[in-house]
Amino acid sequence: MSGKRGSALVLAIWIIAVLSILVMNFAGEARLTAGVNLFIRERVHVFNLTETGRAIAEVVMLNYKNVAEASEDETEEDLEEALEQNRWLEEERDLKTGHCVIGPVPVDHLNPDAGTVTVEITTKESKFNINTLYQGGDPNYRDIWELILEQTGVPEDERDQFIDQWNDWRDNDSSKTGDEGAEEEEYRDYDGTSKNKIDRLGYKPRNNEIPDLKELAKIIAFREHPGVLTGGVYDPEEDREQDQIRCTNVIMRVFDVIGSGKINVNTAPKEVLKIIPGIGDAEDEEEAEAIAASICDIRNKGNADPDRHFAQDDDYGPFKDWNDLVTRMERLGGSETIGEAAQNYLIFAPETYFEVAITGTSLGISHTVKGVAMVKDDKVVYLRWQEDP
Repeated sequence: MSGKRGSALVLAIWIIAVLSILVMNFAGEARLTAGVNLFIRERVHVFNLTETGRAIAEVVMLNYKNVAEASEDETEEDLEEALEQNRWLEEERDLKTGHCVIGPVPVDHLNPDAGTVTVEITTKESKFNINTLYQGGDPNYRDIWELILEQTGVPEDERDQFIDQWNDWRDNDSSKTGDEGAEEEEYRDYDGTSKNKIDRLGYKPRNNEIPDLKELAKIIAFREHPGVLTGGVYDPEEDREQDQIRCTNVIMRVFDVIGSGKINVNTAPKEVLKIIPGIGDAEDEEEAEAIAASICDIRNKGNADPDRHFAQDDDYGPFKDWNDLVTRMERLGGSETIGEAAQNYLIFAPETYFEVAITGTSLGISHTVKGVAMVKDDKVVYLRWQEDP
């Protein structure tokens, strides 16, 4: 009998052990399921937060054109009163300078765990839209490209290959541009060599707008002279250091792939302003530099040249229109005058294209969306939209 009792006891222990393991597994799965459910719930929540951010971004993009600039006699009390009327007043004022950051904004002040949303908006018309600078888009495209390549450091007698091949890449036909152009045949038969390695190109010109500036590297001239895009040695095959030409990456800094083809004089950097027709085609590069610098000095409120003495407060701040620009340049720009041709390239406000980045965050989980938006007829239209880029 004792043997049977012992066997029964061992069996009972084994059953209890197995049941314990099963219970532990069930408990672990329950905790895991709860964790997964929590993650999914919070993930859905941060997705909803980005929708809140998009609504905020649209309000700012639609209203910033109407917001009044801060006056010199505006007090803190005045600002507080104005903010009661317009929650995003300061952000809308910032956007007039080309960029604003909103947040992190708590979605529920009474519940810190409800999460926050951050919105960043950047205007897109402070650079040239490269897709408009070709034979079918801008009659002065070659002159603008010449100025850019000159500032990049490309030798004068080698600039045509870059301009012609870009035109063939961008235009909508298969006709070769000039003597230096390159259409499908040139790409198919290309056998350029680099350090005894033969390159074969498995592509042809896009013959349409490019979606990314990096695509320029596929064009034969840029492919053979990568320093023109990235900065560095112009000719990588040149061994003698004293003969090497060094380039700056001006192209990547002054071009974009979105925009109307116009430049906002109130947000464009100096290096973009100085290549606009009417400025960049001045008698020499120093004069173009001086004109662009004067524009920046005058428009940037509080950042003007300390050696200059402005006669009245209206001399500061963004330019309202072409007449305002010309008048203030004549009065404050010294000997630098802006050419009439610039009028065809400059816009003042409001802008049409914006880059938007929205991030929702809750309990350590984040979701980000980025997009390019166009404001038209008091509506926001998204041209690009990317989740968690």
